[in-house]
Amino acid sequence: MLAASLLLSILIESTGIALGWWGNGHAAEMLAREVQHLQFDQQRDLIGIPAPGKTALRVVEFLQSSGLSQGQWQSRLTARGINEPWRSWLCVPVGVLGVFSLRLVVCLYSAGLMVLCATVGLQEGLMRRELRKWGGGAESAFLYHHLKRWLRPLLITGWLTYLALPISVHPNWIWMPLAVGLGLVLMATASLWKRLT
Repeated sequence: MLAASLLLSILIESTGIALGWWGNGHAAEMLAREVQHLQFDQQRDLIGIPAPGKTALRVVEFLQSSGLSQGQWQSRLTARGINEPWRSWLCVPVGVLGVFSLRLVVCLYSAGLMVLCATVGLQEGLMRRELRKWGGGAESAFLYHHLKRWLRPLLITGWLTYLALPISVHPNWIWMPLAVGLGLVLMATASLWKRLT
């Protein structure tokens, strides 16, 4: 899934450059905006775990120190005498890799939110299931099977969309609705569950 998302990001970025939607430095601008989104919480550590902003900045510093920033890559290609059209196309994967790495850190930090919402939704759904069973409520296998189909797309779509998105969006605008949606779907699915076998 990660490799597919990275390839999709490179394809979207290349298509945007080819169609003139944005310039060659689009990925570098997105990386700068993504860092700005995460800088507000640099000081807050949780139980010894570094804050997402600190970890994200470390990833960006590592990429720059290892020569994997778009500007450094472009200057290397210029020094080797590669012409401008080829140089801009060869810099696209490097620029996208920086944004992808930064967003992957955010995805890993957001996994806790997804687990928390899934746990709360599952617990609430199982409680509603017990109340329905003991209260003599009707079961609906139709709704259960249709809601169950939404679980995997909610998880995969969130990761794939956020990692391949060609614009810079604050992570909360992606992860909060997905986490709440996952919790609600799990709650509804668990409340309609027929048996525990």
